[in-house]
Amino acid sequence: MKGTTDIEGLRAAAARLVGGVVEQVRVPLDGGGRFGLQVRLTRLLDDGRRQVRRRWLAVHAPAWRLDRPDGVVAASGDRERRLAEDLAVLTGRAITGVRVLAPGWDTLFRFGELELTVFPLCHHTPSAAPDWTFRTPSGGRLVVGPGARWEMTA
Repeated sequence: MKGTTDIEGLRAAAARLVGGVVEQVRVPLDGGGRFGLQVRLTRLLDDGRRQVRRRWLAVHAPAWRLDRPDGVVAASGDRERRLAEDLAVLTGRAITGVRVLAPGWDTLFRFGELELTVFPLCHHTPSAAPDWTFRTPSGGRLVVGPGARWEMTA
């Protein structure tokens, strides 16, 4: 799936995040608006046992916003120290939905009444970072962006 622009494939891959619970938020001090969410994913095995995996959902996009029904909680242009405090509201919340919108590939992560929107930007340099990434429980890596590209690595 390297470099694919198949939006339905991306939607299916992103749906794997639903049900994951945010355990931790990390905002690098020199992050330029980047941050990571440690997500706990639990699945029921065939023998009835639960398997727990912790993975990072990393937002690298230069443009994103966290909204609640009455306004903006945080946005990519905020100072890093403030971001760490504002994004802490996600700790303990489950991802209740993920939507990838056409034609711009905006990605909306829903946490109950909170919604994190990642706005992909068209990068014209070969070294541009992805918009967001996620290490899957199976050890693969979902890489989205830059632009309307994504890939799932093994």
